[in-house]
Amino acid sequence: IMKRIILMTHGKFGEELIKSAEMIIGKLKQVSTFSLTEDEGTIEFIQRVRTSVQDDEELLILVDLFGGTPFHAASYLFKSLNASVVTGLSLPLLLEAYMSFIQGDEFELEALIETGKDAIKNISEEFKERREVNG
Repeated sequence: IMKRIILMTHGKFGEELIKSAEMIIGKLKQVSTFSLTEDEGTIEFIQRVRTSVQDDEELLILVDLFGGTPFHAASYLFKSLNASVVTGLSLPLLLEAYMSFIQGDEFELEALIETGKDAIKNISEEFKERREVNG
């Protein structure tokens, strides 16, 4: 079974995220992005993604925003494909998913979600705590 990561986003977010990830870890293989354009409806977006996917692929679909059009399209596609869908796409989430992917590991969805959560930090508060500890 071929595995692939698909990014489904509003605008060019997914394309730019891939460029950013490639600056860090090199060329991403078997990662595709589908950018929803302003003049594209949900049905057209679903059809565009569906025509690019093989029935026997195992997919991890990473979506930018819970409840948005890419999310609804991914939810619809999920019903007919061998796919997992995770929302909250970010650079740390993509990097973690890809590193797991190239190592041949199963997609550990809970670990991906934790990675996304752990990447959110209040740096001001962390620096303040360090100053208090270090005097």
